[in-house]
Amino acid sequence: MALIYSATGSLDGYVADTDGSFDFAAPDAELHGFVNEVFRSASTLLIGRRSYELMDYWDTADLDGDISPEEAEFARLWRGTDKVVYSTTLDAVHHPRTRLERRFEPEAVRDLVAKTDGDVFIGGAELAGVAMRAGLVDDVWTFLVPTVIGGGAPMFPAGTRLALDLVERHRFKSGAVGMHYRVVR
Repeated sequence: MALIYSATGSLDGYVADTDGSFDFAAPDAELHGFVNEVFRSASTLLIGRRSYELMDYWDTADLDGDISPEEAEFARLWRGTDKVVYSTTLDAVHHPRTRLERRFEPEAVRDLVAKTDGDVFIGGAELAGVAMRAGLVDDVWTFLVPTVIGGGAPMFPAGTRLALDLVERHRFKSGAVGMHYRVVR
């Protein structure tokens, strides 16, 4: 099994703009369906507080609203995945299959990846950066949309250095590009 960092962002490498918005990266049906296929191997997702709060929508998205088939599928995948939320400020987590951890412990994550059936995904650039600097990330999936925003939250935080080997690439009709890399050790 592997620890996989996956992120969607602008062509210039930002996952959110200077106002914290990521609406520029909203996937169309084709991209969303592909991301679902990538995420299907996830048994566990590691995320920080902000990502947890942003992703809260998916816990009931297919139950509460009129959404696309790709979005409904992602909501089902989301609910079927165990989640570990790292936060020192949250009092509790409120969703099934979700647990709260106060500290990111590299050895505990290494053990989790080794013992988990399926892949472990890590979301959120800051948390993923900690995992990268600890040598834990095995694979990286980036989805770049054909938009340049000039600044914001970087896909790879400062101090992150990885040698990567391109495994797969996919071009979408929208002009977005998906790239799968394996970390070279």
